[in-house]
Amino acid sequence: MNYKISRLSIAFIWLYHGLIPKIIFHSSQELELINRGLDNPENPYVFLYLSGVGEIVAGLLVLFLWKKKWPIQATIVAMTMLLIGAFVTWPQSTVEAFNPVTLNVAVVALCFINLNSSPLTNSNSTAEE
Repeated sequence: MNYKISRLSIAFIWLYHGLIPKIIFHSSQELELINRGLDNPENPYVFLYLSGVGEIVAGLLVLFLWKKKWPIQATIVAMTMLLIGAFVTWPQSTVEAFNPVTLNVAVVALCFINLNSSPLTNSNSTAEE
């Protein structure tokens, strides 16, 4: 059960964060991170859209490659790099009420739960877990 819950949660987080704040609503905080990280790009909306698409792809990989570990391992790397990027480009964002520290640490924790409850690593588990 832990495998299913963590896997679905990780996929949902990728899909939600790719679609809602980036593609549908063009979050001002997301745009600020892009502007700071890319030193005021000519069109930050292009980068916002592309990052949203990338996150949606990541979510779909986590979801549809259900028994593969690498999308979860890649998520750990991505969340770590994104957190470092937030600290470097906009340190103030890390102390706000809803911030990259709490989100990224929670996602990494879900990833470790998923990897440790994987039916591929636990001989007592069934392939349907």
